Amino acid sequence: MMNEKKPNKIIDVTFILSTLLCFGPMIYGLIMWKKLPEQMPIHFNADGNVDSWGGRWMNVILFPLLMILGNAIVHLSFNIKASKMGENVNSKLPYVFKWFMPVLCYTISFIVYSYSLGKEIDPTKIVTTICSILFIIIGNYFPKLEKWMLNIPVKDENLTWVKRTLGWAFMIAGLVSLIFSFTPAGIWVFLGATGVVVVEVFYCASKAEQ
Repeated sequence: MMNEKKPNKIIDVTFILSTLLCFGPMIYGLIMWKKLPEQMPIHFNADGNVDSWGGRWMNVILFPLLMILGNAIVHLSFNIKASKMGENVNSKLPYVFKWFMPVLCYTISFIVYSYSLGKEIDPTKIVTTICSILFIIIGNYFPKLEKWMLNIPVKDENLTWVKRTLGWAFMIAGLVSLIFSFTPAGIWVFLGATGVVVVEVFYCASKAEQ
């Protein structure tokens, strides 16, 4: 009885807290509503310039709601799978993904609100830096990932190799991207590093069952 696993909760404290946090940018936007322009940026190109505009309501209301929806999808995908398999989410990596949506929500809202209020910022450098750090964190925890969390079939004898290989891939990609994140080529280095990681994932998936 001492080793019996407790069932994983589908709606847990992390889910509730992260969802509430995603309302923060919406509350700030409503407070600043009259000071914000009617047209606000909704997309930046690779050079950090606005190439698409939208109404104020899209950034203040719609965007946080989309982040809340994305947050729910991330949490439920982990928690429902864990509940069905009778597993506990002991690995720290799922918590990284579970907090990603609030971080993304605040990052993009900060960029959009700052730009809309006339502050000079470089959105590509901010996003590239945060994504590079995320890659490093994923790479650090990937070798500790539990087998049931992998979405690719892996033989037990290949499991350690797959996790270490992908862990190093994420770590190296993140470190290289972080080094170049504050240079003009930062976004392109990050995209290239991401492409290498994607290729590595497919390679490991093809070798995992051999």
